Amino acid sequence: MATERSFWEAAVWLPGVLCVVAAAGCGVLRAPTAPAAVRADTTLTAAAPLARFEGARGLGVAPGGTVYVADAARDVIVRLPTAGDREAVLGGSGGQAGQFDRPADVDPTNGLLIVVADAGNGRLQRFSDEFRHLGTLPVGRGYAAAGQTPARPVFDAQTDGSNDLGGGRPVAVRDPDGDATYALDAAEGHVLKWEDQRQTVRIIGGFSDGAGALRDPVGLAVGPDGTLYVADPGRGAVMTYDRFGSFLAARARGRADSARAVAVGPRGRLYLAKPRSVLILGGEGRLLRRVTLRLGTSDDEGGGVVDVAPHERGVFVLTPGALYRFERL
Repeated sequence: MATERSFWEAAVWLPGVLCVVAAAGCGVLRAPTAPAAVRADTTLTAAAPLARFEGARGLGVAPGGTVYVADAARDVIVRLPTAGDREAVLGGSGGQAGQFDRPADVDPTNGLLIVVADAGNGRLQRFSDEFRHLGTLPVGRGYAAAGQTPARPVFDAQTDGSNDLGGGRPVAVRDPDGDATYALDAAEGHVLKWEDQRQTVRIIGGFSDGAGALRDPVGLAVGPDGTLYVADPGRGAVMTYDRFGSFLAARARGRADSARAVAVGPRGRLYLAKPRSVLILGGEGRLLRRVTLRLGTSDDEGGGVVDVAPHERGVFVLTPGALYRFERL
């Protein structure tokens, strides 16, 4: 039976420390004895948001904990301040290099490279951690079949940005290892994977994939072993593919009908964002816990959760209007 408790009833803030209150008092969190132990469903009430936005769409957290948010309403990427830093803003409206049109997602990769899904301009853009433009990759141009070379195949920092607009609509991006880049093209309903220093592209989840064909994909994540996870409400499942793009299985069937995003957390667990909750799943798709979230009134009314990002600093939850952090879900 689901239990309900306030986030503040479940945790106590001390200077620089968050302790969980249990029967034995305030102590250190310990890993469960079983790596995929099922925990009781619960409801958490969010504390004050970390930041406010006008129309946020995507969220990324660098390994060091720096948080980036794609604010589509302002056509910018916002880097939230860490200790001693100020908020930094990248972009602005337009189609030139370094400008965006409704950016939908951001992947800060290893913290030194930032990749942005520039949805309205049909392209990916790459930047250094100092926001220096490194290049652009059009999405949805000239990909007739898997494995074909794109019409404009490279990230080229010298390319005129106005000539790099593609016909696709990338709404999610991941660049997990520096050699492969994944983009979810919502216009075509499939995933593009660039390989070989982005000289070739492979289509994943297209019509030719049969049982692995995507219908209405909304988010993607890449596990440490290279497994690709795609949240697809149209299939009502999280579709999984191996590192070569071959279909593996449809997991969490019947649980992804209203999914907004998917992320990979510690021990390979999946975090499936839905409008009013986050589902925590085992890597095989088994439901471990359902966490219903009570957010600010405006966030609940404004569409609810749009993205989630687990990190050792906590679990970050994004709505169109605000970013929240929970110590754990």
